[in-house]
Amino acid sequence: ARATQHLEQVTTLDQNDFDAVWQLVRTHERSGNYSEAFASIKRAANIRPFHPGLYTKMGLFALEIDELEESELAFLTALSISGRGPDVMANQLGLARVYYRSGDTAGTRKALEAAESAAPGSSDIKAVREEFKR
Repeated sequence: ARATQHLEQVTTLDQNDFDAVWQLVRTHERSGNYSEAFASIKRAANIRPFHPGLYTKMGLFALEIDELEESELAFLTALSISGRGPDVMANQLGLARVYYRSGDTAGTRKALEAAESAAPGSSDIKAVREEFKR
């Protein structure tokens, strides 16, 4: 709690201190406070708007707090910034989870196919498919 308070003070004094904002994100994430982590990572993305990893994390945090539209937007933003490599698989799996929770079977299937195309045979994709069977 003390570290969080300190980081809140630092980021209030210098709202463009990416490292302090990122530490705040990680502190909230470690404590399981995904709502605050989501708010903080949005601040981080305002400082570094072309960092796809921030949007991937943002999408995951939004999923944790059931903000499905925010999550979808974050994953799509990450894909628009970096539509190649392992980022594609991670973001497509995030989209698959969003669409699955929304009841969008076609969207879920399309996102899983895109993830599989980006990383054929990935154990992460297999795990998500198993998750959906439960």
